Amino acid sequence: MRYWLGVVSAQHVRRGVELGITDDEIWQADEGDFRPHRRRVEWAPARPVALADLRARLLLTSTPSWGYALRRGLLPLDEADFHLIEHDDRPHGAVCMSRLETRFADADDRPGLLLWRAGNRWQAAVREALAPHDLTHTQFVLLASLTWLRQGRDEPVTQRDLAAHAQTDVMMTSQVLRTLEGKGLVERRVHPADARARDLVVTPAGVDAANRAVVAVEACDAAFFRAAGDDLPHVVAGLRRLSTGPVP
Repeated sequence: MRYWLGVVSAQHVRRGVELGITDDEIWQADEGDFRPHRRRVEWAPARPVALADLRARLLLTSTPSWGYALRRGLLPLDEADFHLIEHDDRPHGAVCMSRLETRFADADDRPGLLLWRAGNRWQAAVREALAPHDLTHTQFVLLASLTWLRQGRDEPVTQRDLAAHAQTDVMMTSQVLRTLEGKGLVERRVHPADARARDLVVTPAGVDAANRAVVAVEACDAAFFRAAGDDLPHVVAGLRRLSTGPVP
């Protein structure tokens, strides 16, 4: 037996079901300006099933462009898909029950998820604190890090030095430095010993911007981490281990 999926208007199907007459006569319906030819058929008992509810389980919807095939109007349907649709007994719109194979009984016990949530909340707070200073979070981190590295230091600071200190991608660091340079906050001078590298220097305007912004960020940090209470030294110690420990 072959199975087929016809692409038709749900409203038209409902109207056809209401007729409920079986014969071989082809007749012309009178629908005002639209006069289509019809053939009455016998409809098997059925109920609506939304493909969207079964999408993750159907072969029909397993490819990203599966919807294009529906434009043909009639297409063969895999037998397994037919029976899955036929026997789906969930209420329309019901969500397919699933189970995540995790060793944690509660999502709030997963340290990675908690770090993700806390990190997102902290970054949102920092972005808000930096908005008046016309600095993104990444721009601030690199500007403040460069200001820190340059204090009391005469030897050059390269892009790789800065990226290693801030633990940022080297190429991304280069792009952000160009933006900071365009704002007049940093300069990329000729390296005295390596023609391929640049010596990064914070301008007086950059030092001023970094010091004004760091006040806002540290106030934001104090407010955010206040929730840790007396455990804050342990939180800081744990974050220090996580930021410098080996990557699994």
